[in-house]
Amino acid sequence: MISKFPIKNIKKGVTTFLVITLATLAGLFYIDETGKSLQAFSDFSKFYAAIILLFVLSDYLLGGLRIYLFSREINKEVSFRDCFNANLGNIFLGTVTPMQTGGGLAQLYILNKAGLQVSETIAVSIFNFLGTILFIYCSSLYVVFFGENIFGEMFTTAFQYSIGVFTFVLAVLVWSFFNPKVLTVFFQIVTKLVSLFVPKKAQTLKSGINKFKSELDSYKELINYYVFEKPLVIFGGIIISAILFTQKYFIAYLILQGFEIEIDFGSVFCVQVLINLIAYFSPTPGASGISEISSTTLTALIVPQTSILVAFTILWRFFLTYLGAFFGGLILFKIMLSSNFDDTENSFEDLDSEGEIKVSESVT
Repeated sequence: MISKFPIKNIKKGVTTFLVITLATLAGLFYIDETGKSLQAFSDFSKFYAAIILLFVLSDYLLGGLRIYLFSREINKEVSFRDCFNANLGNIFLGTVTPMQTGGGLAQLYILNKAGLQVSETIAVSIFNFLGTILFIYCSSLYVVFFGENIFGEMFTTAFQYSIGVFTFVLAVLVWSFFNPKVLTVFFQIVTKLVSLFVPKKAQTLKSGINKFKSELDSYKELINYYVFEKPLVIFGGIIISAILFTQKYFIAYLILQGFEIEIDFGSVFCVQVLINLIAYFSPTPGASGISEISSTTLTALIVPQTSILVAFTILWRFFLTYLGAFFGGLILFKIMLSSNFDDTENSFEDLDSEGEIKVSESVT
């Protein structure tokens, strides 16, 4: 629901992401014993690397399936491939934009091009977000009860505050199912907060709110359809979300196994939950810098072998972020080029009154 989607901003986001990531990794190598970190790469099990790649593929498939589960109920012409592409496009644009804000737009664009109306893509995204928030909420509760021996009282207190925030978000989300205007009020509050720090983005968000208002009736009908006629679809989406995120955390566990680190999955799960909480609304593109530092620092709490920490962090980010962003970027730009998107000044303009995305060139 962003009024403009200029290609030059994507390039800027990619550049910022790469600069912050490379600078952070260089700093970690400098602080760490570089020789031992590099040696750790050569010691990593090729068998586990192959297993992890299978889990990564499963991650992409589950992400696409979660979108497809909701999309097929309202438009049978939307294929699983469209949803698979939307998921990877989401990963790419979320990686190169602050707080992952671009991911939803990429998903909206690809699904709209596949045949869904704007209100339909918003409904699909909202239900996917519900599954994500529920998992983060429940996993945070798990850490509060079972993670104190890992993090100590200070960290569990921080978790309790985080749970308060996610409880509020979850309450707003559920309330919006029965009163969609709640989302409009929520977005307006967010816009005011954003305008305090990034005034230039305020107008963009206001345009998005206005477009959402124009789609409100259609959106409300879709929400009622899912809630009252297709509750099993919602439940299925929540289950897929739980499997999806648990699998992401399990990949971190497998990476440690590839370094022959003996550790229980529960400890890895707790650390990954905390990293996710820290990085989820990170202001840097794709949580660059913040994810690398938090991963290295927090994993050290459960892994005494400091020589593998930097190598672990790089592989963790490679399998769960860098790889998906690379393929997602290829897919998104291929779709954009098929729409004659061949100029760096081209942009996705405002969504038109019929709910279709207009693609045009900026006149300079």
